[in-house]
Amino acid sequence: MESHVTIWELIILLGAAQGGFLSVVFLAQRRGNLLAKRILGVLLLVFSLRLLEIAAFWTKYLLLWPHFWTTTFALPYLFGPLLYLYIANSASKNNQLTGKTLAHFVPFLFVFVAQIPFFTLSADLKREYLANFIYSQNDAVSSTAIVATFVFLLQLPHLAIYTFFTLRRLKPINLVPASKSQHVLLKTNWLWRLTFGFCCLFCLWLTHAASLNFGFPYIKWFDYAAVYGMTFGIYAIGYTAISQPEIHTEINGDAGPKYQKSTLSPKETSAIVGRIVEIMRQKKPWLENDLRLPKLAKIVGIPTHHLSQVINEQFDLNFFDFVNGYRVEEAKKLILDERTKHFTFLRIAYDVGFNNKTSFNSAFRKHTGMTPSEFRRNNDKPA
Repeated sequence: MESHVTIWELIILLGAAQGGFLSVVFLAQRRGNLLAKRILGVLLLVFSLRLLEIAAFWTKYLLLWPHFWTTTFALPYLFGPLLYLYIANSASKNNQLTGKTLAHFVPFLFVFVAQIPFFTLSADLKREYLANFIYSQNDAVSSTAIVATFVFLLQLPHLAIYTFFTLRRLKPINLVPASKSQHVLLKTNWLWRLTFGFCCLFCLWLTHAASLNFGFPYIKWFDYAAVYGMTFGIYAIGYTAISQPEIHTEINGDAGPKYQKSTLSPKETSAIVGRIVEIMRQKKPWLENDLRLPKLAKIVGIPTHHLSQVINEQFDLNFFDFVNGYRVEEAKKLILDERTKHFTFLRIAYDVGFNNKTSFNSAFRKHTGMTPSEFRRNNDKPA
């Protein structure tokens, strides 16, 4: 039984090598959101090791290195937890791991420990099993194969659960664009793209599992799609890390030491973000021209310093830029609306919460890059 490497396996090996390199880069970082970077580094390393074993399996090099077989079998139980923890720690500057975090890794540890008796088998026994049951496509079913299939299928609900909680964790971050800086928008879009890619990967694995275990027609390209999905994910993360390095830096980095002693947890921060956004959208307190930080804190129901911290860290804005973002968005609607487009800019400024036209013009230019007059002129429809 000859070992061989085709262009397809070479693509996987190059992806695994890039993933390994990127994992070292992220793990060696000394600036920015270190915990999030290190979690991403571990996730890339886990992906890379899994791809290496798959490539060794497809090329039959496992017959030369039989002890490498199944060493990465439990690693998919880390995909979901690591993605969730990366998203959670990227979305919050209050980054810390607690004892509860270890609970995420219990399924992985359980499967890995259960494999230890298999790891201790001799190389000859493993080669014999590979030759007789795997590469020969023997119809005989061993008890080991049944257990392996069961463990493989359990990965699917495990991934589904973590995909759900990751999407739920991301929901409060999907804020009104006008209320966020370009840096925060860029990072938010990155987190959503990463999670969407993971959802696509989950669908590929589900299709792959269905073709192998549930009587659906087996198509070898299902194998390729699932594996190349992981490979493409590594390439995409690598490209993003090079082309948009700012997404892996701290948001509002100067604010870190200021809030080092804050008692807000990531979960509390996320809940506050969701509450702020809901209030700003529904109650529209920014329409009041006397809105100040203490007044908004009272409406939200949190201490003033916590509101200031969340706005600074999670939106990368100071209080007035945050509030004015909503006012400018409303002003843009009034300028474009056929029913109100004849309003003077002074009236629009007062209607959306500004105290005077000067503040309105300044905020409008800051948030849109143009004056209200330029905005109206650029959006006027020819008669």
